[in-house]
This record gives sequence, structure tokens and C-alpha cells, in this order.
Amino acid sequence: MRIVLPILSAIVIITVAILAAFYFKVDTIKLNPQNCLKEENLALNNKLLFLISEEKLKDKLKKSFPCASNLKITKIYPNIIEVQVNQSESLIQISNTNLAVSSAGLVTEHNIQDKLPIYYPLQNETTIAGQKITGSEMIFVLEIAKLLPKTDFHPASIRSISASEIAVYDAKEAIAIFSPQKDANTQVDSLQQTVAAAKIDGDKIAKIALRFDKPVITFK
Repeated sequence: MRIVLPILSAIVIITVAILAAFYFKVDTIKLNPQNCLKEENLALNNKLLFLISEEKLKDKLKKSFPCASNLKITKIYPNIIEVQVNQSESLIQISNTNLAVSSAGLVTEHNIQDKLPIYYPLQNETTIAGQKITGSEMIFVLEIAKLLPKTDFHPASIRSISASEIAVYDAKEAIAIFSPQKDANTQVDSLQQTVAAAKIDGDKIAKIALRFDKPVITFK
């Protein structure tokens, strides 16, 4: 009897382990459409669902993929894991690349069929997906790109002309010149007031220089 009980216990344990390995093995991964993570990046197929730690998986993914800084992981028993990546909105596309930069300053791969303002930097720098933008020039450009959709000035492209001038071109070929040395919100508010007034008066703007105390306007 003393020998039989350990044997039966071992059989039960082995049976449970086999059933668990078969029944709780991850065979379905639900990943929302985005440009940050792919299913193969998760490496979860055939892992036992109950052995997966959501927090450890989150930490691992965030370290390897900065664009996945905001994500939610849900285990659905017996064999499904759901990963929801909430990416920041892409604001600009870097010229001559398939890369976009989000409002959080993260560089991601971009579907060029989704139209974004094209950004032409002052100097060409190597930029890769997953990189975090830290340069003051592009951070200012992102501020402008985030604010402009709320106005009647719709940017088609943005170009750094110098350290003190950022030119934004709209679809009608009007140009707005911004200064990184001045507050972005103040300049965008001034631009909207100018564009709105010109629309009422029926004037066509060619260029607006916003780096001065009062906008300097050139009409077509």
C-alpha cells in the first residue's frame, strides 16, 4: 500500500501535466492592427497559458519595443491570449522613408497609403523604427503638427529651413513660417485668426510669417 500510493500520485501528476500541456497550450493570439508589434515578436505559441505572467510579458515587450509602451494583455482560458497595443497617433512622415513619428515622439513603420504631412529635416539623420525622438527641432515640429489639424490650415509638408525657421506648406501652396523660439500654441492661434480673417475677406494667402510679434502676411 505504501508503494502503491506514491505510484498512483505520480500517475495522477503526470496525467494532469499531460492534459494541461495539451489543453492550456496557447494556440490563438489576438493582436490588434498596428505598426508596432507582430505576432512573431510575442513568441507565445505553444506556451502554457497559465504559466505566462502578464506583467513580465509587458516589461519584456516594452524594453524591446518602445512603441508598445501602452499595452494590455488578457489571458482567455483555455488557450487564447489577447494583446492590445495602443499606439500614439502618427503625426508626420519622414521624407524619403516609410517611417512616421507619433505624438509621443516614437518612430514607427508607416503605411505610405495613409497620408501624413511629409517632414523634411534640416539635416538627414539616420532614423529607425522604435527610436525615441529627443531633438528639439523635431519635437517642435511635432507640436505644430499636433495643433494644426484643429485649424483651417491643413499641412501637406513641413520643412526645417534653419534653426530659427520651420516652413509649413498647405495643400493650396500657402506657406506658414514658424519659429522654434516662440510658443507653438501662440503661433498656431495667430495663424488660425489670420486664415479665418482672410477667408471672410476673400483674400488668398501666399505666405504668413509668424515669428514676429504680429503676423507678416503676403497675399497672392
